[in-house]
Amino acid sequence: AVTTFCLGFWVVRVTRTWVPKGLKSPPGPWGLPFIGHVLTLGKNPHLSLTKLSQQYGDVLQIRIGSTPVVVLSGLNTIKQALVKQGDDFKGRPDLYSFTLIANGQSMTFNPDSGPLWAARRRLAQNALKSFSIASDPTLASSCYLEEHVSKEAEYLISKFQKLMAEVGHFDPFKYLVVSVANVI
Repeated sequence: AVTTFCLGFWVVRVTRTWVPKGLKSPPGPWGLPFIGHVLTLGKNPHLSLTKLSQQYGDVLQIRIGSTPVVVLSGLNTIKQALVKQGDDFKGRPDLYSFTLIANGQSMTFNPDSGPLWAARRRLAQNALKSFSIASDPTLASSCYLEEHVSKEAEYLISKFQKLMAEVGHFDPFKYLVVSVANVI
């Protein structure tokens, strides 16, 4: 009996999110212990999350494993979170899968939003600004970045057309990854 009680207490403790007094968790469906809503999301998580947002609203909570995840949908809600309350939403969760990517030192997947992250972000923003503001009057595009993206898109389309003519069908994933990497 004691073992059953301890096991039950542990399951409730692991699957329940601690919320500070006076606050409520966002609404959301009940998930399975330990795996959360992983099975609910399926192969098309964007469609599953759209259905959940229609049922629970623009702010809802799901679980990925035992980690609670707040999902935002709707243009106004996302704008409120990222633009008006950007400092409150700038962090990243400390997920195990993120630490596997570049040993947790990636600018995108790093849970730290401290001074090093801010310096890297400023560097990336300044680089993007320099390519997006400086324009050459001889170019058809309004900036170097737009010209580069346009050329890469033209190359990708021609590659897809060539592959369709030769093979008939292909997996575009690796070509898209290379194309995105070329732009970055």
